Amino acid sequence: MDKFPIHIAFNFVFLRKKITGIRVHAIELFRALEEQKETKYIFHVITTKEGADILNEHGIRANGGIKVHIIASSFEKETDRLKLQLFSLNNTLKQNRIALLHCFDYLTPLQRPAYAKIIATIHDLIWLENPNTYSLPKRLFKKVFFSHSIRKADALIAVSKTSKESLIQHYGHGYDQKTTVIPNGLRNTFLTIKKQGNPERLIKGEYIIAVGRYLPHKNYERLIKAYAHCNTKAQLVIAGSDMDKSVDLQRLAQELGLNDKLLLLKNPTDAELISLISHASLFVMPSLTEGFGLPLLEAMSLSTPVLCSDIPVLKEVCENAALYFNPLSIEDMAAKITYALNSSPILQKLIENGHERVQAFSWENSAKQVMNLYDDLLLNY
Repeated sequence: MDKFPIHIAFNFVFLRKKITGIRVHAIELFRALEEQKETKYIFHVITTKEGADILNEHGIRANGGIKVHIIASSFEKETDRLKLQLFSLNNTLKQNRIALLHCFDYLTPLQRPAYAKIIATIHDLIWLENPNTYSLPKRLFKKVFFSHSIRKADALIAVSKTSKESLIQHYGHGYDQKTTVIPNGLRNTFLTIKKQGNPERLIKGEYIIAVGRYLPHKNYERLIKAYAHCNTKAQLVIAGSDMDKSVDLQRLAQELGLNDKLLLLKNPTDAELISLISHASLFVMPSLTEGFGLPLLEAMSLSTPVLCSDIPVLKEVCENAALYFNPLSIEDMAAKITYALNSSPILQKLIENGHERVQAFSWENSAKQVMNLYDDLLLNY
């Protein structure tokens, strides 16, 4: 087998139109890796037809240094995606002499060529730390295949120190040396639009915003209850995917008499999200647990002051660029929101600290660390 070129594959089979943290991580990291790719490497993208269309929208397509392999048209059910990721990659890996497969989440194929290395990515262990986020079948699936994947992977990437510490806490110190912390960065979309000036306002008047999928660990119920205790004219806006399933939040708002003050926005586009965050008086993340917290970087970059839960991972990301509250205390959350809204010096200091803190995160730096990991794994290839 010739030493060069070395073929590296990327598992994009999971890709769908719904914007998630893993999707952002995968696309942004790959684009940064593509810019830094050495001539000795050829990149292979393994995805579905739907995934290829999404990647094409982001400027990722076949060229001299990138080959795209479509192994299915799309998948209708989550179980179909899992089957593709577990059982349908091996032939592509063998046929293209893939030396290294980079998986953007924890799930790795059950079979691979003996010579192929695998990197898996640890975003969080929410299914262990906040189990009511997932159904029992999903928790059982993750329990089985997470253990298999981290054991079989040659290297693991954790997106935060907190995620790595959680991994070691639950699975043992044997994963310390195997795991490299490589943080997320700020989306290029946000950097580009920020340079274009202030985006058009979508909501009239003052408002507070929270961004993220409708999931139990996002802690939106307590946020709404805390907001009900705040004497403010500002609306509360919660924007993210699956908001069409948020019947419980709508019912809670009705019970608290907040129907005209709570706005739930489903699946905002990047441009809409940038406008929503940049014009908000406060950005609030009340999560009980997270793997990283990408929207925090987005809020900091758009000069929106951040309030968030006093949990290790968010303190790791924000440091002194956020005002913290106890996510289990409705009273503390309400007090901190009220305090921030009525203290211009505090808000200005948070904005200034946010501008400084966000500079610590870039996909370019993350890609350099990943490239070093590739070089280490393929040293004797």
